[in-house]
Amino acid sequence: MHRKSGRRLLGVAVLAVGTAMVVAGCTSTATGSSGGSTSSSGANASGASQIKGSSSFNDAKLDELTKKIQDQLGSKDLSSVKIAMVTNGNSSYWNEAKAGWNAAMTWLKGKGASGQFEEPTQSTASAQVSLLETLTTQGYSGWGVSAVTAQSLTTPIDQAVGKGLNVIAFDSPLPGTKAEFYIGTPNTDAGCNAGKAMTQAIGSGDVVAISGSLTAANTQQRVAGFKKCMGSKVKVVQVLNDNQDVSTAVSSIQAAIQANPDIKGVYGVYSYDGGAAGQAVRAANKVGKITIVADDGEADTVADVKSGLIAASILQRPYYQGYMLAYALAADKALGHDATMSLFQPYFASSGTLSTGVGVMTKANESDFSDFWSKIGLKSQ
Repeated sequence: MHRKSGRRLLGVAVLAVGTAMVVAGCTSTATGSSGGSTSSSGANASGASQIKGSSSFNDAKLDELTKKIQDQLGSKDLSSVKIAMVTNGNSSYWNEAKAGWNAAMTWLKGKGASGQFEEPTQSTASAQVSLLETLTTQGYSGWGVSAVTAQSLTTPIDQAVGKGLNVIAFDSPLPGTKAEFYIGTPNTDAGCNAGKAMTQAIGSGDVVAISGSLTAANTQQRVAGFKKCMGSKVKVVQVLNDNQDVSTAVSSIQAAIQANPDIKGVYGVYSYDGGAAGQAVRAANKVGKITIVADDGEADTVADVKSGLIAASILQRPYYQGYMLAYALAADKALGHDATMSLFQPYFASSGTLSTGVGVMTKANESDFSDFWSKIGLKSQ
């Protein structure tokens, strides 16, 4: 959702141990620390052990598609390709996406293309719209965007397309706009994995969900998927909005726990919500009594998964969001829309969606994800 504090919304991980529930796929600018590690115990630990982790994304298919694109672009002069990747804020979540973007741009620049990775100065719709409008007037051939709010982008996308630019959504879909397609996590599936994980961990009981935006498409899809796939005895009693601020996330979860002492789980949608949930559960002395299911792999989340405080985290693959976005925008300009779509459509998971896959991180398979991050020069998402 990627979106995210300290990242949309690609990989997603399910965390089930504390009372917080975190969903990723969203991004924001907030940062925070979850403090020291604490192991879970009791029924939650037993339930969490039933969650099956998965570190298989869609890498092989995307590498296959990349080879086909490179074959088509190999003889082309790409000097007319000037592209940009625009996030929904300045967050550590985007480091992985930037690594993928830079890897693709290394190859594309060898053919004459140019490109920029851009982060708005603030995680606000107005700051993002201003940046996009500026890019549209600076000779760019196309840009990709992870929306702060989808509603705010209809006009800037219309303006860009009207000037001949190609526009692609990543991290969070942009239905109802002129964006060509979406690159990222199938968010409903990610939410479904989170719902299954929470149910496996707690069996029954009340849970709260929290996200940085209740209007972002990735949040809505993840919460819907969570509700669809959770057991009939699990009930979402409240969906909280932290407005992409870690301190607000912590205090909101604490207030929810105080108001409903019987809460058994927390589901966090944005990348920092896992760490925030961990802080809140510790402060309430509810470790082992409240299960946390989270999204994404920020450092605090990974630490809490390793300690057992978070049962699982649903991960995206931001690397391939950036990687495939660069190739898609370059192909759009060099090959044309129809030829580009003929390459991409056979790889769509659903209409208009190039899936980067979904992963489920647990204590048992955390090293699979850490090994990947290490290979691209990162310690976490």
